[in-house]
Amino acid sequence: MARISVIGIGKLGAPLALSIARHHDVVGFDVNPEMAAVFALKKYPHRELRAQEYLEQTTMRVVGSVDEAVAHGDVVFVIVQTPHRPEFEGVTRLPVERADFDYTYLRSAVEAVAAAAAKLQKRIALVVMSTVLPGTMDREIRPLLNEYTALVYSPAFPAMGTAIIDYENPEFVLVGVDDRDAADLLRSIYAKMNSAPIVEMSVRSAEATKVFYNSFISAKIALANAWMEVCEHLGANCDDVTRALSLAKDRVVSPKYLKAGMGDGGACHPRDGIALSWLSRELGMGYDLFGDLMRIREKQADWLADVCWEHVTRRGLDVVILGKAYKAGTNLTVGSCATLLRNILDERRTDRLGMKQVGIDHYDPHVDPPRTFLMPAVFIVATDHSEFYGMTFPVGSVVVDPWGRMADREGVEVVRVGRR
Repeated sequence: MARISVIGIGKLGAPLALSIARHHDVVGFDVNPEMAAVFALKKYPHRELRAQEYLEQTTMRVVGSVDEAVAHGDVVFVIVQTPHRPEFEGVTRLPVERADFDYTYLRSAVEAVAAAAAKLQKRIALVVMSTVLPGTMDREIRPLLNEYTALVYSPAFPAMGTAIIDYENPEFVLVGVDDRDAADLLRSIYAKMNSAPIVEMSVRSAEATKVFYNSFISAKIALANAWMEVCEHLGANCDDVTRALSLAKDRVVSPKYLKAGMGDGGACHPRDGIALSWLSRELGMGYDLFGDLMRIREKQADWLADVCWEHVTRRGLDVVILGKAYKAGTNLTVGSCATLLRNILDERRTDRLGMKQVGIDHYDPHVDPPRTFLMPAVFIVATDHSEFYGMTFPVGSVVVDPWGRMADREGVEVVRVGRR
């Protein structure tokens, strides 16, 4: 059983730390004192599968300083945020400007860990898990290290809401090797946690693999939604298309994420695409494919807004957007395409002559108190929450369903987009 410390036990770090603690001796530290209260009270604040169960059972302790954490751990995981500015989160229209992530928190955490290791004269394996662009470790992190800190770059691929499940059942474990002994120690830690293949490469290649993985998912979703739009125009069924193509696992892809609906979302994917677009410009690449993926995402939300607005103008109804979360079953709203849709519909209300009186409501059962809608409206299912498919809609309403799951309702027009 390895002695491990986790620096950064927030929305992502806490569920991963709880998972690691089922196999190893773990302590955690976070600059936010509220996280210590979460562990003391044993009450997890977010909708995260298995997190509450693991929290109730965990032997993991929260310590009061980085020094205490480093004193405990032979391996120190750093899982702190590398945020983007609000305009780069994918909930508003894509700005002309581009930018790299903000590495302030990551630098601060690594600097504190290196200083603590030097003070204790203790050699540790420093495992950075934060999402970064290729070249960041060389530029931002290596200058902060010392003889007591051996670097490994090993990001995971979890989605918020299912972070523990994804972390415990990875397709592969990515290890960017800088120090052979540190990498071998990390391999031994993961060997007790799962049986997934460990893929080793250079640190810079590992940095690239992480963000390219996310951009690949964005591309799959954008392509599936493009098929939905074509099928809507031609009277075909996009679910039949994706069902068939999902079987082509040799030359095409797996069925995961190959589902028409709303655009990609979450704390990673839209912002990663925008950051990669910035990198494309910095490198002088011949074509900014990553920026185009983000523009495609926005234009597809534009088109769904047009579908809704056609019914608004024809029926004279208000709009209700169902869902604020970035994906089904969670209450996390960062990077949500539902919010992007809301902002685009707000533009419609403001910009189109005679439409300023149209009301736009926004509701999510995992974010807001329970509600009942009594007046007919144009409802659009922007988040694929199961609760929406059992809702009662007022007679005279229109339900626009990009996911194709809504059953027919008497007295209600159901529009299963791209499925005829």
